[in-house]
Amino acid sequence: MIHTTFKSKIFWKVLFSFILVSLVTISAVFFYLAPTLQTKLELDLKQKLSTTLLHLRGSFEVVELSTENRELIDRLVDQLSRKNLVDISVLDEKGHLLGDSDSEVSSFVLRKEDELQSVEFIGAQRHEMGEIVRPDQNGVRHLYLTLRLSHGYLRIGTPLESVYETQKIVMRSLALSFLPALFLTVLLGTWLARKSSRPIQNLLDLAGHLSRGKFDVHFYKEGDDEINNLGELINHMAMSLEDRLRESIREKQQLTTMLNSMLEGVLVTNQLGEILLANQMVLNMFNYLGDYKDKSVLECFRNSDLHDNILKVIETGKPLANKILMQTAIGEKYVIIHSAPLLVSKGPAGTVTVISDISEVRKLETFRREFVANVSHELKTPLTSIRGYAETLQGGALEDPAAAHRFLGKILHNATQLQNLVEDLLELSAIESERVPVNKIKVGIECVVKDLKADYADMLLSKGLSLETDIPVDLETWADVNAFKQILRNLLDNAMKYTSSGGVIRIRAGQNETVTWVSVKDTGIGISNKDLERIFERFYRVDKSRSKEMGGTGLGLSIVKHLVASQGWDIKVESQVGVGSDFKIFIPHKIDKEMV
Repeated sequence: MIHTTFKSKIFWKVLFSFILVSLVTISAVFFYLAPTLQTKLELDLKQKLSTTLLHLRGSFEVVELSTENRELIDRLVDQLSRKNLVDISVLDEKGHLLGDSDSEVSSFVLRKEDELQSVEFIGAQRHEMGEIVRPDQNGVRHLYLTLRLSHGYLRIGTPLESVYETQKIVMRSLALSFLPALFLTVLLGTWLARKSSRPIQNLLDLAGHLSRGKFDVHFYKEGDDEINNLGELINHMAMSLEDRLRESIREKQQLTTMLNSMLEGVLVTNQLGEILLANQMVLNMFNYLGDYKDKSVLECFRNSDLHDNILKVIETGKPLANKILMQTAIGEKYVIIHSAPLLVSKGPAGTVTVISDISEVRKLETFRREFVANVSHELKTPLTSIRGYAETLQGGALEDPAAAHRFLGKILHNATQLQNLVEDLLELSAIESERVPVNKIKVGIECVVKDLKADYADMLLSKGLSLETDIPVDLETWADVNAFKQILRNLLDNAMKYTSSGGVIRIRAGQNETVTWVSVKDTGIGISNKDLERIFERFYRVDKSRSKEMGGTGLGLSIVKHLVASQGWDIKVESQVGVGSDFKIFIPHKIDKEMV
């Protein structure tokens, strides 16, 4: 059922008519009863006060109303006022105040009061009893009744607050009693208004939904009149349109899914170069998050090369391919753009562009060329030396035992260097391909460093270097022993290569709340800032001449980086030219907890 009755203007007109009539009726009753009730309450109070006044009359007829009896009269007035809960005043015939429940006798003024000119006293003089409603000295409205006595006047009064309060209570209760009546009126009006306006409003709402392409709303027949029959016909038409739309949406979703699952970016434009469709890959390439519909490529993606490529295809009607360099939020990307005209039965309707990201391919190609060049260079140097020495021996140097021994030593040295290079390459390849198993056990760091120090003692001595250690005896960590030793050995080799005779190498270790750290620090030549970014690359050397002397392969630090990563650790370098370098390994405690 279409729940849109409350949007109908007819519904609200009928309902407001019912409510308006009810409110006018209730208001009329309310405003009529308010003054009538007040008058009735004041009349009841006046009758009650009159009875009290006549009752008090006898108490003052037996007393001589003179100024000599003022104290007696005032005490009597106070007594009767408290007993009857009314204000009482007594005056003699000349208007002198003889007693008053609101004043002390000491404050009375011995003069003729002008009270006799008040309305209630004039009424009492003419008709024996007078009355008036007026505020007292505190501003509270009182009802006063005055009775003429034999030799004076008796006046009593009471505040009208009780009347007004009673009126408020009654009117409030009356107002509350009107609420259910108003509620019933609203319910009745709602029912009648809804019954009369619902069929028409349902048809209007159904037509509105169909115009917006919403076919899941139907008209529910509630009778056999013309309006309900019309609604049933519209239902049949809506179901037919809905079937066709579902098929169209399904085909569009399939197309969108295929486009968004592609690794290439796909862009469709019209003949004006305005974007009709762009898959998610295109939006990601250009880091575009806005609405692209009916906007130009240049406006959305800010790439003139792509824009020009598409315009040329529109102008020529021929496919076009280009390689371009794009600036993106994450850096430069190399892409290939293939644009072709979009043809329909009536002719060209725009262009289809496929954008392929070849950044990784280009990067791998560059890396491959650099690697081949580096390996070729590293292999060529010792091979050339070996060949040269072999040719020298073959040319007659074998006849000289001393020369032959020296040349054979050179050949052996270069062959060893070749062997080390090949072994390092194989090891690095195995680490990168994750073929080397990682077997972590509890390792005492001080014990590993102590063995390492013993292994390098002769080499350190021959180079004039000293190795200092500062490691707590009980400091342990979870690590693959072979990988840990290889990391420290390569770092120590690196430190020895770049530290001159008389230098100091320090291996320290410690821990804090989050990590255990191991540091290999030297007093060598140091590393410049521009070299720091590349020291872990294959075959990269800070001082190539020194490395050649020491016979390094240029792969030691690259192996260190990959071994550290395989353990789930981190490594950082701090260095200053002419001062030295500090390689520090960080072992997170969470890895220890995972092992436990």
